[in-house]
Amino acid sequence: MAGVASRLAGDIGVPVWLVRAAFVGLAVTGIGVILYAALVVAAPNPGYDAAGVAGLFRATAVAIVAAGALLVVRAIGLWPDDGLMWSLLVVAIGVAVIWQRVEARQPGRWRRLTSRADVGPIGDALGGRAAAIRLVAGGALVIAGVAGLLVAVDALAAAREGAVAMLAAAAGVTLILGPWLVRLGRAYSEERSGRIRAQEREEMAAQIHDSTLQTLALIQRSAGDGAETARLARRGERELRGWLFPDAAGRSGGLREAMQTTSVDVEGLFDVSIEVVSVGDAPMSEPLAALVAASREALVNAAKFSGQSGLSLFFEVEGGRAKAYVRDGGGGFDPESVSDDRRGIRDSIVGRLERHGGSGKVTSEPGGGTEVEMEVPRRP
Repeated sequence: MAGVASRLAGDIGVPVWLVRAAFVGLAVTGIGVILYAALVVAAPNPGYDAAGVAGLFRATAVAIVAAGALLVVRAIGLWPDDGLMWSLLVVAIGVAVIWQRVEARQPGRWRRLTSRADVGPIGDALGGRAAAIRLVAGGALVIAGVAGLLVAVDALAAAREGAVAMLAAAAGVTLILGPWLVRLGRAYSEERSGRIRAQEREEMAAQIHDSTLQTLALIQRSAGDGAETARLARRGERELRGWLFPDAAGRSGGLREAMQTTSVDVEGLFDVSIEVVSVGDAPMSEPLAALVAASREALVNAAKFSGQSGLSLFFEVEGGRAKAYVRDGGGGFDPESVSDDRRGIRDSIVGRLERHGGSGKVTSEPGGGTEVEMEVPRRP
């Protein structure tokens, strides 16, 4: 347990099991115990790492020491009763098995047993097959120990009567509260489904506003130019198809790539120049995709209403949050004066970010330009 045998075996060049066997043999006469203790004090192993010892061997060593201590207590008379103490020992072993962490250096047989896939939903919830096996084995030991403890204290009959009473009470409570609990579960499920549908409708409305409706508005402005109208129609079709049938490969890029693509898209759509400054990057996730969509809406609004040919987009990833800022030097506006039927800021920016745990803020005043500040967590 202290690494003495392993270091001694390395110093004298013999197998470590031989040194351990010698210590066990000498321990019968007491000399091995004294020698081991002396070596622990006189020649500690500075490079020994207890965590590096295989868990099975360390657990075995601890069990042997604990069993020896119990036998010493029994021999000197401080032992209430064999049935009581051994039952408590079994319970303790069961608890230790449940809480025991499997070391990375597992024996080959145990590793093969616990490395199989398809552990099922219960195994996944418990932490894998290894945790499930430990839970079953430890639970069996605890149940056996508790049963032995009840027998030892002559309380098995009383426990049986108590168990029957508890089962009867549980059955009565189930009959009384069962219908109410079922109705409560159904109401919660319906409320959750309704909330999900409402969020999906809001997300769909925001997406249609950002892509299809914006494109239709541009087509109306360019009705006299057949080539421009056809280009805008094809662009709107691609956007709508890309949203309805997203390409997995297209979602695999990072935040920086998505922001660059969005900026190029808005530049081509409105003939403006966008300066993009980025600090950090992160793999795409649902909140980051919402940040990209909200940034696009802010850029579109700036390109349409600011009257400026140059816009700026700054975004950064720091810790568990991502932020984006869209600025323009246009005439600005009063955010409080925006009518309720204008959904760009309220739904496509603020509402979209809030649905993903983020926030959006528009700072503007007449003659002072506009800044849109957006923030979301990196992960849902």
